[in-house]
Amino acid sequence: MSAAQVRETLNEYVEVLLARGDYGRFFADDVHFEVAGTDQSADGAEATEQAIRFLHELAFDARPELVNVLVDENGASAEAIFAGTHIGEFAGIGATGNAVRVPYSVFYDVAGDRITALRIYMSLEQLVAQITAPATPRPRGDTPSGMASVSVRYIVDDVDAAIAFYCGPLGFTEVMHPAPPFAMLERGDLRLNLSAPGGGGGGGQAMPDGTLPAPGGWNRFALEVEDLDAVVQSLRSAGARFRNEIVEGRGGRQILVEDPSGNPVELFQPTRSEARL
Repeated sequence: MSAAQVRETLNEYVEVLLARGDYGRFFADDVHFEVAGTDQSADGAEATEQAIRFLHELAFDARPELVNVLVDENGASAEAIFAGTHIGEFAGIGATGNAVRVPYSVFYDVAGDRITALRIYMSLEQLVAQITAPATPRPRGDTPSGMASVSVRYIVDDVDAAIAFYCGPLGFTEVMHPAPPFAMLERGDLRLNLSAPGGGGGGGQAMPDGTLPAPGGWNRFALEVEDLDAVVQSLRSAGARFRNEIVEGRGGRQILVEDPSGNPVELFQPTRSEARL
């Protein structure tokens, strides 16, 4: 395989992993998984998928935050942050609800567009220390990067244009953009996944009948803003298209703006305390 093919395989695997989809299909039948320096290991595609799901979905509600990826024709190495919440028994310790952020590295062997080995290097001592530490209450509305609690996917025609739109006046930050057809953004509790139709990753894949996902429609998420008029003026100056004018409702003021692909976003300024997030 070429380095470009290895990168494509890893990009697709990571996107499906983040979406908690069927990432077992990326593993060779005889794939080997291990956490180096421990007795945690697995052999075979099913056992490896179960081991990874245990870490990310059962013991923890966690997702990797990629920092850096290096690729050659034989495999790849990734530097990442294991970020999430302790929700199930791990190392004999029951769920504590503690947030964890532990740096780690993973090395992938890849052959014939399948992952044949995964070797994880992570300090389990640091992980255990974080889940057993006294919990520190987090102020309401203060959600650090990597701890989003709601995830939304938008289909967009141009991922780069969408990143520029959302990371401007709307206040999103880019978490990762590992491949041209996929990016992940965050704004407080909200994680926004951007996928291009037919882009090769899980979110943009065609339906069984060949239908491609498309942007548009009326379902949307709402962003609370402090000064609706100022945000609208900033977006208009940048050339954004609005579906309506500002509407005065019972709980606040709102307007619908479209991203560059035509997906609607509701901007909402509460005028009553009960309507605030």
